[in-house]
This record gives sequence, structure tokens and C-alpha cells, in this order.
Amino acid sequence: MAFFLLLAFLLMLYANPALLVPSLESVRPAQLAGMSAAAILVMQNTMSRKGIRFVWPESYLLIGLTTAFALSCLEAFWPYLAFETTLDFLKIAIIYFLIVNCVDSERRLWMTTATLVAAGVVPALGTLRNYANGHFIEGDRAAWIGTFANPNDAAYSLVILIPLALFLSRNVRWLFRPLVWMVLAIFIAAVFVTRSRGGLMGLFAVLLLFGLRQRGASTRILVAAALLAGVLFATFFWTRSAGFNDLGNDFTVHQRMETIRTGLKMFADHPLLGVGIGCSIVAWPLYAPIDIDFKGALVTHNTIVESLGETGLAGFILFALLITAAFLHARRLSSHSSRFNRYSGYGVALEGSLAGYVVCGFSGGYVTSWFPYIIIGLVSAATLLSERTQPSERTGQANALYS
Repeated sequence: MAFFLLLAFLLMLYANPALLVPSLESVRPAQLAGMSAAAILVMQNTMSRKGIRFVWPESYLLIGLTTAFALSCLEAFWPYLAFETTLDFLKIAIIYFLIVNCVDSERRLWMTTATLVAAGVVPALGTLRNYANGHFIEGDRAAWIGTFANPNDAAYSLVILIPLALFLSRNVRWLFRPLVWMVLAIFIAAVFVTRSRGGLMGLFAVLLLFGLRQRGASTRILVAAALLAGVLFATFFWTRSAGFNDLGNDFTVHQRMETIRTGLKMFADHPLLGVGIGCSIVAWPLYAPIDIDFKGALVTHNTIVESLGETGLAGFILFALLITAAFLHARRLSSHSSRFNRYSGYGVALEGSLAGYVVCGFSGGYVTSWFPYIIIGLVSAATLLSERTQPSERTGQANALYS
């Protein structure tokens, strides 16, 4: 029951049912499903006298990162906002541990991966629908609702799912492959219509990394075709007024650079705990240049600088170690004994998702976003499953291969 409630939560995280049907707002179905799954898991483990499973070092780093967020409230420019942001991140940590403890078989890992890809179709189609109906943001940029209402956020969240969809396209029965290819096309088209330069660069990075990690000629051809289509689109069909030319004089790039400089000033003034998690927009008026040529307070548009400015060294070091540890585990899954390790494909896909997160994070602040921690949870779950594989099983697979 806890596992299926987890899948329901992941579906609703992308589908935003409370926004589509306002009467559900009082019920908060996504939060209800997630908290119910956590409660059932705790009851099951208590009755069976099993403890909560941890993965070294990701699980402990995530607990440390949550603690660093809580400590940042002590120096926060708006303590209440920092406290609320910490509580929201605590929900993310709970879902991470749900994934680690509920995704305890290869079948469940497959089902979770497929659920994430299927759930991503909802905001992707919503973005394409808004584009087709002329519902634009900032000129000709499309997005959806809720978490995906910002074009950059919509693009980044879909970029993370593309490696998982590519993995499914290679590991489903041939009858279902056209369906997965269609989902991939929807994802890529939705990223394009957001006109997000950071999302487009993340897409290129994901496709390039995934293509280089493949041995099959058909997959490499598919990835190369997608890369070529993306380059042609960016070159000939990019209609956003802010394109890739003359970035030095681009106003939005100028805004992002100002947020980065301002974020570094926050870090220099509060090097240990920062200005408070989620509080960079509150501290903006005090650290932004007096003669700045635009109005309004902005959040830090760089994940690294956002972490430094809002949580100081205490939070940044733990955040950087968490992402690095997840990368290393994904790489080990994809490369260690990959000839016999049935989880190697998951490792390649999850490594690509984390790479997309990092690249998109250069132009956006995503420290407290749900999606990378869901991916890290899948990395941890796959790591535990891989470590359970007995040497005798690997030897049997090797003998079967060479017999």
C-alpha cells in the first residue's frame, strides 16, 4: 500500500490535480498520499520490527542538509519564510526515504521509473496546449501551471525525465517502443516551446551524455538525430527575441549575472549559515547595486550561488557532497560489471538526469526543488538493489553468457 501511494504521489506531483480541480485544494491529495504512504511504511516496519533503510552517504547527507536548512533560520532575514521552506524540504526528505524503503525490487524500480515518465506527459502536454492556444509568458514562451508555471522550471523538470524515457525506449517490448518515442518527442517539443536557453542546454547535455554511454547503434542514431534536430531548431527556428546571439548585451542574462553577484555578496556577509533558506529574494534590496537598471527583487538564478548565499558553507558543502555522492553511485551502477549488472541501464539514465539538473542549475535556483531528490532517491534504491545481487548470481549470468 505504501508503494502504490508513493506512485500516486509522484503522479499528482506532476499532474497538479488541486490546481486543475480547485475543490480538491482543501483535501491536498498529493500531500495526503505522501503522508499516508509514510505513515503506513512506519507502521509496517514497526510491526515487522524492521528499521528504516539508509544508504551511505546520501541518506545521512540529506539529513544533514535538512538540519543545515533549519540552522539557517537562526540568521534568516525572514525567519518565518526560512522555517516554512525548511518544513517543505522536510517533505522532500520524507519522499526520498519512501523511495529508498518502498522501491525494494527491480519490478518496483521499473514501475517507479515508468510512473515518472508517464506523469511528465501531463505538464508537457499542458505546455504544448498553452503554446498552441497562444497563452504565452514573456512574449512567445509557453509553460503550464503550479510548479511548471515558469518556463525555465517547466523545461528543467522535463529535461530530467528525458534520460529515463530514453532508458525505457530501449527496455520495453518492441510493440510499446513507438509509444515511448512519442513521449520523448512530446518532452523535447515542450522543452523547445518554453524557449528556455538553460533548458535547451540541459537537453543537449543530457542527449550527448546518454549517447556517449550507449553501445547500441540504434540508440546512438536516435540520440544523434535528436541532437541534430535541437541544433537546427536553435539555429533557424528560435523565435524568442532573447536568443543565443550577443549574450553579453542580453537583458535577461544581465539580470541573472546581477543575481549571482548579489548572491555572492550575501555569502560573503553571512559565510556560515547564509541569509536563510528561501530568503535571497528578501535580502535582495540590501545587497543589490543601488544604481541597478531594473526594478523588483529577484531570487538567485544559479543553484550553486543560491546554496552559498542562503545556507552558507554549512548547507553548500552538504548539498555539493550529496549531488556528488549520487553521481558517483549512478556512475558505479552504469559502469561496474555492466556486462552482468542488470541495473546498469538505470545507472546511465539516472546519471543523465543528474547531469541535466546540474546544467540547468547554472541558470536557475533549484536547491529546494522536488525533482533532483526524487532522482537521488532512485539512485539510492538502485544502489541497494545492486548490492543485494549475490556473487553466485553474477557468476551464473557470466556462465550463461559464455556457454
